[in-house]
Amino acid sequence: MMLRPSTLELDPELALAWHSALNHSLTQTTGGTTSRQFYFIRQLVQSALINGEKCLILASDSAHLTALNAALKENGLENYTSLLSSTELLKKDDMTSLFEANLVAQKSTKISASHVVDHQPEKLERLLLRLTRSYQALRSPVFGEWNWAQTTGNYLQKPPEARKEILSLGLTTERFTFTFEEYTVLSQLVQDAYPLFQNIKTLNHELNALHPQIFIGKKAEEAAQFSREKLQAFALRLDTMGQKISAMMEEYGRLLRQHFEQQTQQFLSKTEQLLDHIREKNQEYGPRFLDAKLGKSGWYSSLSTPKPAIEAYKKILLEYESLKQHFEALHWFSFPWPGKDKLKAIAQIVETTSHFETSLQNWQRGVGKFIQEELLRLNSKSVLTELAPKVQLQFLEESMDNLLAELNTSGVLAEPLENKMLTILKRKQYLAQIQLKLEQLLRDLVDFNHFYRWQQFWLSQSEQHQNLLKALANVREKNWLVVFQAWYLHQVLLIAKTMDIPTQALPLEEYYAIWTQFKDRIPAQIAQFGRKEG
Repeated sequence: MMLRPSTLELDPELALAWHSALNHSLTQTTGGTTSRQFYFIRQLVQSALINGEKCLILASDSAHLTALNAALKENGLENYTSLLSSTELLKKDDMTSLFEANLVAQKSTKISASHVVDHQPEKLERLLLRLTRSYQALRSPVFGEWNWAQTTGNYLQKPPEARKEILSLGLTTERFTFTFEEYTVLSQLVQDAYPLFQNIKTLNHELNALHPQIFIGKKAEEAAQFSREKLQAFALRLDTMGQKISAMMEEYGRLLRQHFEQQTQQFLSKTEQLLDHIREKNQEYGPRFLDAKLGKSGWYSSLSTPKPAIEAYKKILLEYESLKQHFEALHWFSFPWPGKDKLKAIAQIVETTSHFETSLQNWQRGVGKFIQEELLRLNSKSVLTELAPKVQLQFLEESMDNLLAELNTSGVLAEPLENKMLTILKRKQYLAQIQLKLEQLLRDLVDFNHFYRWQQFWLSQSEQHQNLLKALANVREKNWLVVFQAWYLHQVLLIAKTMDIPTQALPLEEYYAIWTQFKDRIPAQIAQFGRKEG
């Protein structure tokens, strides 16, 4: 049986001395007299006596030994200890007689079975181990110099509202080390960031569109002047470009209408010429000319001059095909032209041409819609070849591209602008959007001084720090610091938690009751060893 001191595991120096005493026949401890050393020696002597060992303790100061002897007597060990002076210690015979007298006294003591220590030491060991582990888990440093209890206390000191907000932060634990040093650094970061953020109250301020170098490489006044001048200059150029595009589209629409009017009149004229030609031949060759079909024998017999009539038919057919092919090449609108196999009779050509003339007149009345559609799809590739030299669309497109390229390299906007629009109208609308954006930025420069201080701070932070500030910007609690610290300490506690952390009251009363019973039986246990040896 070996009784351990109940507090040695919490003191590395005493634990080392205890280990040495168990494994060596002679142990020497040096240093000033302290309650720790006194407690250690008392426990060591008591444990040795319980296990049937003998102890000789030497001290240069008798007061120390007197105090130790008194402490052992308080535990009922007065029959098993003797205090000798240096003179008595040198007399071997006196020592022998003294020990023999003590042994006789021990043998005369009646010991009942109830006084013998039973299974209690094992239970004490288990309880002591549990208590020690729980105490160490609570008191050992887990976060800088803070132990579990202190860390938990600091966490619970945060307002309940702040502790609730930790769930809405949405932060991941990646890239955090969860050390006290990091906690200190990030707390200072949050403390510095909040008042700067309060001046703008958003991470999505319109001035974020300005290039970062404006805030990194320039002083506030210089940066504001640079931004204002660049924004004004490019907004003006974009406005001028928009006016040029509008004027060009208006001119192209006018030219297009004029072109269509001319083309339509030409088609109507050709259509009328074809129908007049057929009327003339009908009068010349008679009514059979319209109904007779080419290749039928009856047609030849019904005509007084069949060969000229056939030649006239062929010329009419050629005029008809020319009209059809010319119109189809323009793609103005879809018209159901019959195939050649269905045009063997002149009457069918007359009917189709008349229908085409009517359709062309109807289209002419709605040509404005067609012009609008042409303007919607207008670019340097879709422009009518006849009108291309007059509007110079390719040069205008290049001018727009060059303007955007200059804006991208001016150092005023953070994100580059890309022109992926295919039509002139879409490009014009895109440039108008950019112009509105620049004009809005000019109005937002009223917040420039506040935003400048925030942006300088923001751009100097790492991605991890920026992510932390983004998360805090979304919480309802106004005190960023307590929300962050509550979240951080919560994560620390989750990481540091072990099975030894008590979740209910520790069995201190049970341990004390068993220890008291055990301590009262120690003298009887020592006497039992004395009887066996005697």
